[in-house]
Amino acid sequence: MKTIDFTPIPGKGFPLDENTLLTVQQEVFDVQDVSLLGGNLYILKGCNVVGGNVSDGVVCINGERLNFIGGALGAEVVIIETDTPLNFFDDATQSIVPINVVKNRIATFGVSGSLNPYLWANFKRNDPNNGLLQRVDKIEKMLKPLLGYDDPNNPGTTVYGSWMFWGRPAAEIPDGWQAVPDAEWKGKFPVVMDNTDADFIDTTITGGSKTKTIAQANLPAVQIDVPVPKEATNGDGGGIGPYLTTGHDPENIEPGPTLKTANLGNGTPLNILPPYKVVMFIRFIG
Repeated sequence: MKTIDFTPIPGKGFPLDENTLLTVQQEVFDVQDVSLLGGNLYILKGCNVVGGNVSDGVVCINGERLNFIGGALGAEVVIIETDTPLNFFDDATQSIVPINVVKNRIATFGVSGSLNPYLWANFKRNDPNNGLLQRVDKIEKMLKPLLGYDDPNNPGTTVYGSWMFWGRPAAEIPDGWQAVPDAEWKGKFPVVMDNTDADFIDTTITGGSKTKTIAQANLPAVQIDVPVPKEATNGDGGGIGPYLTTGHDPENIEPGPTLKTANLGNGTPLNILPPYKVVMFIRFIG
């Protein structure tokens, strides 16, 4: 950036000429480039839509700050340039000659078909209470769970607090992203943390199993009635010892009393949780 020291020098004056003024003007143009931070088309202030009209304001178009002259709401915005003459003394004619050197550029609504129009719908409004830096700060807060950070318990190790779900093939993972190389997550699904349940009380907990063998303890606590015949019958009529029947043997139309077996189990609930890892879902609140 160029600077000019205009401090008066006693007895010297200041050599103010066209080159000095061009330098000042160029520095103004260079500073104006900062407006590109907001994009190519946006409203800096004003330009409020009320009914079918738009108030005056200031807009930025391709890095140029322009006063906006409001009026009836239109679809297209154009830049209008008008010239203002200054009086010059012509040495040749020894007379005053007006020459257009001051150019005034403003933006306003144009008629359909105007030269180089800009669609009004493409102008983004800059909120003075929520400017560019505030928005960037908010975006950084939103992305912070996705950004790796130094593990406070293991300095020098990068850890990640959150990941995005990816539903496309691994070969399509965008640049700057990678599949999570976290063994404790492979083949598992998340469970929301619940500090009232010991199984889910902390995000370091894992559990569950893909398979489960049913034990006697998992059988229901029931007993089975076994009918007893009123008298013994032979199994084959050949003198083989007696046996119990269900009461449907032709020789014993009516069954006798019944016996109860011991409990087959005690009704312990069967663990049906597949592999899981406890996590917390978080949301951005600004």
